[in-house]
Amino acid sequence: MLAEPFSGTPYYDFLDSFLLGLQLETFFDHAKGCINSLVYTLDDYVYFNRNISSPNAQWYDPVLNISQLLAGNFTNSWVECYQFGDNWYVDLEKRWNAFGNNFGNYTIAFVFNQMGNALAFDSIIKDI
Repeated sequence: MLAEPFSGTPYYDFLDSFLLGLQLETFFDHAKGCINSLVYTLDDYVYFNRNISSPNAQWYDPVLNISQLLAGNFTNSWVECYQFGDNWYVDLEKRWNAFGNNFGNYTIAFVFNQMGNALAFDSIIKDI
């Protein structure tokens, strides 16, 4: 039985739903390109393994497939993920400076956020 590419498995749907919940594409320009190029690189690896294990494969099929694997999505993933990491770092630095370079401010914001969630859950439970 041939291996299924990652984008065709339910695990891709789980990953996609998780990343959709993180809303990375909303805040960072190159997040979608980075994630997609990594997923498609995994797919190219599966296709390469299919060509190696196929009894009908010619000698040049794995050679062409490894060149596609290395020169295609894998190469794009370096650029996209570097730009995504750079966007993430710039955003993190901007937020850190906005909070006054103090970890205590992050802790206070976290506690107030949890308190707001608790009040929202309390009102939902009272409405039920």
